[in-house]
Amino acid sequence: AVSRLGGVPMNQECQELKVKILDQSNQEIMLEIKQSQEEMKELRRTMDIENSTIRENLRDLQDSHSTLQTEHSSTTKNLIDLKASHSTLQIEHSKVTEILKDPIPWNIRGQITEELENWKEDDKTFIETNGSKCVLKYIKENCCVVVTASPGSGKSSLVRHVALHIQNEGYEILPVSNPKEIIKWYDPSKNILFVVDDFCGTYSLNPMQFDKWKNMMEKIKALLEKKPVKLIMSCRLQVYKDRQMESLPFFQACECNLQSAHLCLLQTEKQSIAEFYLKTNASEISDLYDLFDCFPLLCQLYSQNSKLNIRNFFTNPFTVYKEEIDKLQTEGAYVKYCALALCVMFNNQLKEEWLTEHVDENIKTIIKNTYEACKVVEGTSRLVLRDELDSLTYTYIRKDGEVYRTIHDKLFDFLAFYFGSEMIYCLINNATSQFISERFLFEGKCKNDEFTIIVPTKYQQMYINRMIDDWSRGKVVDVFCNINMDDCIFRQQFLLTIKGLAISQQKQLSSSYDIDNKSTPLILCCSDGDIDLVKWCLHHCVSNVNHCRNTDNVSPLYMASYYGHTEVVKMLINNKADINKCRDTGDSPLYIACQEGHTEVVQLLINNKADINKCNDEDVSPLYLLVRKDI
Repeated sequence: AVSRLGGVPMNQECQELKVKILDQSNQEIMLEIKQSQEEMKELRRTMDIENSTIRENLRDLQDSHSTLQTEHSSTTKNLIDLKASHSTLQIEHSKVTEILKDPIPWNIRGQITEELENWKEDDKTFIETNGSKCVLKYIKENCCVVVTASPGSGKSSLVRHVALHIQNEGYEILPVSNPKEIIKWYDPSKNILFVVDDFCGTYSLNPMQFDKWKNMMEKIKALLEKKPVKLIMSCRLQVYKDRQMESLPFFQACECNLQSAHLCLLQTEKQSIAEFYLKTNASEISDLYDLFDCFPLLCQLYSQNSKLNIRNFFTNPFTVYKEEIDKLQTEGAYVKYCALALCVMFNNQLKEEWLTEHVDENIKTIIKNTYEACKVVEGTSRLVLRDELDSLTYTYIRKDGEVYRTIHDKLFDFLAFYFGSEMIYCLINNATSQFISERFLFEGKCKNDEFTIIVPTKYQQMYINRMIDDWSRGKVVDVFCNINMDDCIFRQQFLLTIKGLAISQQKQLSSSYDIDNKSTPLILCCSDGDIDLVKWCLHHCVSNVNHCRNTDNVSPLYMASYYGHTEVVKMLINNKADINKCRDTGDSPLYIACQEGHTEVVQLLINNKADINKCNDEDVSPLYLLVRKDI
């Protein structure tokens, strides 16, 4: 390389320098060069170390950056989750706020929602009729409509069908069972349609339900007239025609009788119903459409038991059913027969748990006694009963949740009558107190329905004894609301039996309370106005003269004043009744006597220093009513 750069002279000079002895100055230069080289080496090592540190730091920075990116991503995700959670919490908070604002308890609201879903499912098979169109028109034009008809003619299905139509027009549908729910659940900010089925009793007029509707009628009227609240109710025709219903004028203002000339089923509508349920068999009964008001029900029942002779069934449906049930016994199907009997014993509410779980002695005794009456082998498992009930579904029985019932109330009416004829002894001793109260009528009395069970003379004393047993078990309302108590001769016979009891038992009965609403015998006797029964109550338990029932704080004097029983009012006042004792709405005995127009009672109360200025919760006094009604 030196030769190429400097030629031969330079190369020779370099060779000489290799062997030349260095002088002092040259040695210093070399030393400096060596030192410089050492310094450079040291610097290189230092730089290498720093380089390595920098690279390490860079890797750390890269790792930190990666970690920060991960954490940033996680934080971003957490933030998104928090926002979503916040949004969910806001929605939940909004829901809870709405629930708290809702006058209807959340569990009841859930039940209503489920019930309406069932209505929608059932409505898929509803056949539009002239009657349903007219009822829809009437409820749009009026705030209160009552749909009446015989059982089995489709009034409940029609009412629900109409309600679902109204729901599509922006109304909230609320099925209710008593008038207080209307008052409590009323919301002026909403369009609401309240729906009530059999509002004053299912089989006969229920005095307790009737009193509730009568007491609340004016309040309900005031709410409905404000709009946009409406009320549609169904009622059996036999109940609606009861003379007591005349004291409910607001609920009689718009009646839709589905058996009236302009609302009854047309022939073409009956044909459509028959073809829907009976398919090609419909033509076989075209001449039998008009035999029974319950034609729609008969079509449904036959479709679920089509092995029956169709003409026999539509000519004499309940005769056919009787033959079918008789056949269960003659062919030895005793457990199946017993399953139907138990539905009657428990008044169409036979709980599955009574057949699968431990039950109290009373339930066991009823099942045991019914076993015996139906010839079921002693010791037969209750699970066998449950299996038989399941086998009867769709023909006789339906299952609502955990409760077995007949597929229609009309069919239950028949079964009640059938077993009342076949095993009246067992029925009187084992049926529920409500069944005893509503379904039996003493021989010689006018029947209000073809399926009322007549009590022959030989069983009448047993029946009264059963009522007294129910009374001693706290079923006071069922005893004094018994349909036979409308008859003064029956009341005399009943009182005669009571007076024949030991004095200690008479005192115990007179001082008892109803287990459900704490009504006393005195309160219920003051409602009936039976002077002899009132005297008996006061004689054996005068301390109950101011006792009030817990549902509405009504006292005996209030009840007697409400119904205008002047002599009973006198007796109560003479026995130190609190003349100004008010019910839960603040109405005093004088106030209610004024409102009902009972002039003699009003005068009697005023003469005994009733407070004429005592206002109720709505700030209305008896004096105001006296002036308004010109009493």
